[in-house]
Amino acid sequence: MGICLTTLYSAYKNDLMKKHIIPSEKINNLCVRWRKLRAPETMTPNEFQKAIIQNDDIKLNYKKFYDTGLEIEVIEFLTGLIILSNGKLEDRLKTLFSLYCFEDQSTMTPDEFGFCIEKCLRAICNVGEIQSPPTEPVDIDEFKERVCNGEAIDFQTFKQIISEECFKFSEIFEKSYVYMRKISTILVENPFPVINYLQKGGLFLGKYEIIETPNIIEEISSIYKQKYKHAMLDVKPMLGQGKLTFELIYVAGIQGDKNFRQNYFREIVLKNKITSEQIHEFGELPGGLLYKRISDIETTQMTLKEYFSLRIKQREKTKKSEKKTCLFCMSELETIDLGLELLDKLEVLHNIHVVHSNINPSSIYLVDQNIHNLAFLDLELAIWDTLEILGVESPYFQQLPEDKYDITFRDENFLSPEHKELAEEYRRTSRIPKQEITAQCDIYSIGAILYNALTGKSPDNFSIMTSVHPDHQGQRELLGEWNCPKLLNNLMVSNGMCSFLLKILAKDLRIRYKNINEVRNDLIALKKDLESIPEILMEGLEHVEVKDQQIFHEDYILDLRNFDVNDFTLEYLNKFILESRIPNIRIFGGCLPLSAIKSNRIDILDLSNQKLYTEELIVLSLFLEANTQLKVINLSNNPLVTRHETKKPRNHLSNDNRVTEYSLQKFLESLNTNVELIEFRVARVEIGPYFAQQLCMPIAKNNKLEILDLGFCKLQADGIREICEVCQHLKFLNTLSLSGNMMGNEGAQYVARLIENSTTLVEVDLDTNEIGNVGAEAIGHALTTNFVILRLNIEGNDIEFNESEFITQSVSFNSHYNKLKTRNEKFGEYGHNLIAESLKKWIESHKFVTEKLRARLHKCVDEIDTKLAEILLDSQGNLNLRPIPLKYTYNPGEGTVHFETGKHK
Repeated sequence: MGICLTTLYSAYKNDLMKKHIIPSEKINNLCVRWRKLRAPETMTPNEFQKAIIQNDDIKLNYKKFYDTGLEIEVIEFLTGLIILSNGKLEDRLKTLFSLYCFEDQSTMTPDEFGFCIEKCLRAICNVGEIQSPPTEPVDIDEFKERVCNGEAIDFQTFKQIISEECFKFSEIFEKSYVYMRKISTILVENPFPVINYLQKGGLFLGKYEIIETPNIIEEISSIYKQKYKHAMLDVKPMLGQGKLTFELIYVAGIQGDKNFRQNYFREIVLKNKITSEQIHEFGELPGGLLYKRISDIETTQMTLKEYFSLRIKQREKTKKSEKKTCLFCMSELETIDLGLELLDKLEVLHNIHVVHSNINPSSIYLVDQNIHNLAFLDLELAIWDTLEILGVESPYFQQLPEDKYDITFRDENFLSPEHKELAEEYRRTSRIPKQEITAQCDIYSIGAILYNALTGKSPDNFSIMTSVHPDHQGQRELLGEWNCPKLLNNLMVSNGMCSFLLKILAKDLRIRYKNINEVRNDLIALKKDLESIPEILMEGLEHVEVKDQQIFHEDYILDLRNFDVNDFTLEYLNKFILESRIPNIRIFGGCLPLSAIKSNRIDILDLSNQKLYTEELIVLSLFLEANTQLKVINLSNNPLVTRHETKKPRNHLSNDNRVTEYSLQKFLESLNTNVELIEFRVARVEIGPYFAQQLCMPIAKNNKLEILDLGFCKLQADGIREICEVCQHLKFLNTLSLSGNMMGNEGAQYVARLIENSTTLVEVDLDTNEIGNVGAEAIGHALTTNFVILRLNIEGNDIEFNESEFITQSVSFNSHYNKLKTRNEKFGEYGHNLIAESLKKWIESHKFVTEKLRARLHKCVDEIDTKLAEILLDSQGNLNLRPIPLKYTYNPGEGTVHFETGKHK
């Protein structure tokens, strides 16, 4: 085939075939001469030249016959000359008719007709250098019979039949030409130079000179347009200067692609509707070549996808540490600006009821490489009504229904879930879905692009994985418990942005933003919140360029007290401060030694009287949770459960009670990692009964705890019950302050049980607790068997003097008894008698001591107690208060005195 085509093309290129183009009158003369010679079947080239051509100015090429030695088959040769002759078709047909009418020149017999047809076919094949087809005689006989019907035909019938067949034959050749041309463009990488009317120096559209052969475009942004080959053609006017550029698209395919053509034309007229750049030169050239004149904007601009890739490479080069970040393309503020710009462009479409339906980074261009000047350049799949946009109906600009739902050439990574579901329904049923593609699909796509800008990835299954997120149930609450979706957890963005993405990418259309204004308003508010964050804080978090590394020195204090720190800033601070390098910070009150706490460099944390508020407690809790070595925590006398008068942003819920409860809960949870505490003080922090129960868990883990100060924490009776219960298991607890907790008589009874069972408590403070006589009596009774408490403050309660005095004297007994033991212990056995005599005298003046002493002697804890029990208790276990005789012996050699002791009879 290739050889055949080469031969044919060579003959055509060298103009050899034109040598056979002879006026039809001359060819008719040649035929007459041949008939006069009685129509010899064959002749040599010389014979033909002398007898037939004679002296006529006709030059024929006999090379083939000379080379092969074959003779000329005259009638076939003359037939070929008639076909190539120059003249009216009717004259040429008359010559052909006469050539084959052997019996009667006015009519042609069926055999003559069949013979004529056979020779014509062979002649045409020879002229075109085409191999003759294997034609069976029966085929020609059937055609002959159908035309002649057994009778001779006249010239008019012959003319009609041959004209019809010539038209069919030409049509076949034309289709073959189109087919071959399409095949020729498929076989090569760049089909455009093959097309003859696109050659350099030729005329394009009959009025533009082609400057250069078309340059093929390797990368096409539109997935839809990628299925066909594109080129740029530079031309200039025939008159005048300047260069114009046309986009060429070769729509390959034997049947063409009307859908593509219509969508291509729809894009052009839609752009004319929404932009100042008007495109009036566009259309289709023979063979399925689409063209349009384009502007510089469309030839030289960067796509948003290319911009993202460039930004990621830049981030990779400048990335210095593995902080809480990912390889994002743009910062949060940059992403918001991008979103606002995209919304402005999309609003132009939505205002005229156009749904883009295929927004993705490849379909967005940066005009003049400016990220703040964007344009939608790929709008071939946009959904809009022809009559509404153009004002007229036109078949050239109609969108086929299936093109709305088919996602073959749309970027699925940025399509809304419902669009993909409708596409699947269409694919499965081959029926157009009843549900329309709406503007909310475009809003989702904008969200997907912003997600891409922040993460460097498309959302994929984000909508499905977050479909039950609590954010969908109501508006997010600042400074409260909020679970960031795992897919966003590593992003260096605010919770506000995470919440925004949850809404704009929501699968449920009832939750997703309904229109552009809603999205724009939230983005503007979020931008305002972000811009309210102090620059020094952003530097400390290393979310902007750090101007001075001194802020990370261990002695530096990041002081925010002179800034308007609102709840949004606090939430942002809470999210990122733990992983920052900020050494110390002051928000509203005293300094929080963050670095020292996190790195376990201190074991005493004394932040008492520092004016620390709820907001600071949240920050402190984050770092306490990371610490395991603290032995002392003192947060007393701080308004920890009180909100600071922060500047709260509008359109955000901020319930003070919930925030304080949340902060206290986080603080108590953070204590669970601290199990080495010796001292814990939170006096005058309103914990309340509920959180008292929560406090018990971390307290119980600190077995070495010695001092617990919960004064004025508003524990009330229920809280006191929980605290007393856990304190019974603390083996080293010696100081317990429960003053000012409004425990009442009920709480006093819980304290009484603790006192009764405790062997370690030395000091207890129950001041100002609304305790009455009943509670005091319970405490007094408990003290009867408690011999270790040395100080118990019960002032500020409504207790009668006798009850109060009993408690005071009971505690005093413990102190006095211990002092007697300590003072006389040095005298050994004699000291036991001295102690006993002192106790008897004390009883004589303080009768209440009798029961206390008896209980003490029945509950001996050491050798001295045991000796005193032998001296002071009779055989029935009652106190014997008679004087004790003292006997002694003197050893002059040793110079010592030996006192004899014994149970008094």
